[in-house]
This record gives sequence, structure tokens and C-alpha cells, in this order.
Amino acid sequence: MRGRPNPLAFCLALLASLLLAAHPAAAQSVLRDAETEQLLKDMLAPLVEASELEPGNVEVVLINDGSINAFVAGGQAIYVHSGLIGAADTANEVQGVLAHELGHITARHAVRFEERTKVANNISILSLLLGVGAALAGA
Repeated sequence: MRGRPNPLAFCLALLASLLLAAHPAAAQSVLRDAETEQLLKDMLAPLVEASELEPGNVEVVLINDGSINAFVAGGQAIYVHSGLIGAADTANEVQGVLAHELGHITARHAVRFEERTKVANNISILSLLLGVGAALAGA
């Protein structure tokens, strides 16, 4: 005979399946090439000066990835995929991408995104707890 379903067990099973479904992002390796790193720093220098950020605080990191991409993931580091360097026809194209990413740093986009994500996570946790409470109460 089947008894009344256990809502707590259901919620725990659901939570466990969500955690198991979440896979960490594939790791990307940093590509160390002194000449390319210096070239990127030289391209970035006048942009950093114009942005009024501290030159020593802004960093460019070359990522060993063939895709055409660059991004800022918080802080003052610009990550540039090696594929972007290979696909660019001119140094000005790369410098334009660096300027775009520097704009994200000066506008604090990554920081704002992180703040909004924390709020959304808190709402999700509260909703989950309210759902478990409702299930336990039999509602």
C-alpha cells in the first residue's frame, strides 16, 4: 500500500537532481607568450590612460582558445582568446575589442551583474523554502 507522498523527500530529490545536472564550465588554459602579451599591453596602455583607471591595475590575459572572443569576468582583467588574435586583420581591430572590454570595466558591468545575481539567488532560495514549507503543511 502506498502512503502519502513525502514532500520533503520529493524536494530533496529534486534539489539533488538539479545539483547533479549542473556541470562546471570547461577549464580554459592561459596562453603564455611574452611577445603577444607585451603587444596587448602596448595596445591597452593609451586606452587605460584615457579611462582614468590605474594602469598597473588593468591586466590582459591571453586564453588558449580558438574562438573569436574576449570578455571581462570581474575585477580589472580582460581575457582575450587566441582565436581573436588570429582572426584579426589589423591591430586596430584587436585594440577596438580591448576598448570595448575596458568599457565594461569602467562601467562596472560585471560588478552590477554579480549584485543582481545575488538578489535573484536569494529570491530563489526563499521561494524554495516557502515551497517546502507549503508542501510540509499539506497545501
